[in-house]
Amino acid sequence: MNGSIPRRPEGFSNAARFFQWLWDRTVRDLELFAGPGIRISKTTRGTVIESTAESGESGTTVDQYILKDATAGDYFVCRSLSVSFDTTDPEDPVIVRTIGAENVFIAKPFHLRQSSFDRDVLNGETPGNIGTTDEITYDIAVESWDDPTFSTATKKLSFKYKSATFRIATDETEVDPDDWTTQNQTIIPRFVPAVLAEPGDGPVTSETITPTIIYAVKCSGLGITRPGEDDSTIDVTLLALSDGWAWAKTS
Repeated sequence: MNGSIPRRPEGFSNAARFFQWLWDRTVRDLELFAGPGIRISKTTRGTVIESTAESGESGTTVDQYILKDATAGDYFVCRSLSVSFDTTDPEDPVIVRTIGAENVFIAKPFHLRQSSFDRDVLNGETPGNIGTTDEITYDIAVESWDDPTFSTATKKLSFKYKSATFRIATDETEVDPDDWTTQNQTIIPRFVPAVLAEPGDGPVTSETITPTIIYAVKCSGLGITRPGEDDSTIDVTLLALSDGWAWAKTS
């Protein structure tokens, strides 16, 4: 809004009351208030809204990382990654990728985490129930349409992990264990960790042509930890955004 706000109309006539109502609605709707991470500045040329949040401070800031290791059950081990252009030769700009020197730990998207679905974890207090009808399973509602009937049934699933990216899914919906079915599953697209060259006196580079890129945001309260020093644990406060990954049937 350019210029100063005109004074509120005065008077008690019907016209004055109408313009007072119009003034109140207009000014209220145009009024701006500063909040966390926002600065409001008013000048003779108008109103300026500025962000005061540092990079990575806001949960809506997305940063990219290069994948180093995906073998942990609940988190990725990554390095920061920035991409810029070297325009020393304007006619032949060169892409410059800068890889960080320190490991960054990023929580996997929920459905890729092992601890939330692993039968050994879910039945940790009663391991003898695994493989029986008393096993704690991961239950999901499955919808189906058999014209003209729409129905919903509960599937009881159990997952045995051979690694963080390979598991055996058992459908335990049927009452008789002899009727249970199994399926080998792996995550697709497959993760391609970077093989890093770290000379110590120069930039870190990747020997892998196209390693997996992870996009992540800050997120507290994930309930995921990673090992620290002296048997301690450290909270993971970055969350990877889903990038089309899914568990798929494999041979």
